[in-house]
Amino acid sequence: MKVDKLHYRKVINSARHLEYYSIRYFQSSSDQSNLEKINEELDYLIKNDIYHKIARTSRKSFLGDQIIIRKNLEQDFKLLEKYITFFDQHEI
Repeated sequence: MKVDKLHYRKVINSARHLEYYSIRYFQSSSDQSNLEKINEELDYLIKNDIYHKIARTSRKSFLGDQIIIRKNLEQDFKLLEKYITFFDQHEI
């Protein structure tokens, strides 16, 4: 999977604060729907240190304008991307 370099950096840099964002969200959240699913997915991302795995195994494309993410980490990157976007929209 190829991802734009700037987008990749945004996701990886924001993922460093994922645990903080999730704590703040759960403290301020009054919406209980999907809370368990969100908690499970965030637990998976945080406990397995997914953003470190992605950062360690990703590499630049030949021209250097894109980042290549290994196939076995594509779904994890998409999940990270989903929650980074989610927390950006909720502006915790």
